[in-house]
Amino acid sequence: ACAGDSGLGVFISSGMSGTFDNVVRCARAVAARHAGFRYALVDSTSNSADEGMPLCDGIDAIVAGATLEQCAQEVLRGIKSTRFIFAPESLDFLRAGGRIGGAAALLGNLIHLTPVLTVRDTLTQTLAKVRTVRKAYAAMVDRLKKDMEEGGGLKRIVVHYIGPREPAIKWAREVIDPIVGKIVDVVPVSPCVGVHVGPALALCYECNNYLSQKITGDVQAYLCVH
Repeated sequence: ACAGDSGLGVFISSGMSGTFDNVVRCARAVAARHAGFRYALVDSTSNSADEGMPLCDGIDAIVAGATLEQCAQEVLRGIKSTRFIFAPESLDFLRAGGRIGGAAALLGNLIHLTPVLTVRDTLTQTLAKVRTVRKAYAAMVDRLKKDMEEGGGLKRIVVHYIGPREPAIKWAREVIDPIVGKIVDVVPVSPCVGVHVGPALALCYECNNYLSQKITGDVQAYLCVH
């Protein structure tokens, strides 16, 4: 970076990684050495496509000729309009990573308890608890339909998966495509995320308007500008 340069950055949730805090420190150090260096750094509050979709909004704003601050605000708007929901096949990986206790994992597996998880306010949260994986997938579809109505329709959507690709393709073609009216991309989740969850299917989408229960506080708190 040099004097007069500017940068827009969108990073993995600060509740899941120290990356954002490290980037902020680095940017401040660069700004101290180069007069006129400007930056807008955004804590995406999430990961995977739920991190990438708001970034695409920022890129669209750059192409349209928006200012750095305007581009950052488009990213924040995207964060409030996205949802990441996923259902692991087993609780074993969450237990191994310390996300749930061993007793809870054992009991959940014995009674075929499957949590439907989401990301809210930088952290993984439980959206629903059902008895089988099949019911978990149905709960995810119900959430999608409700969000499409609440959010004024879809802007972007992908089917995410961890593990085998074939079940994700089948689910996308047979269930998700008919709902959204187009062929949906099927994209693997990063191994850095997948290692904590284990085999899973997921939906990540962005609506045209804000979605409830994604950011419960002031979204401006996730922006660092200089």
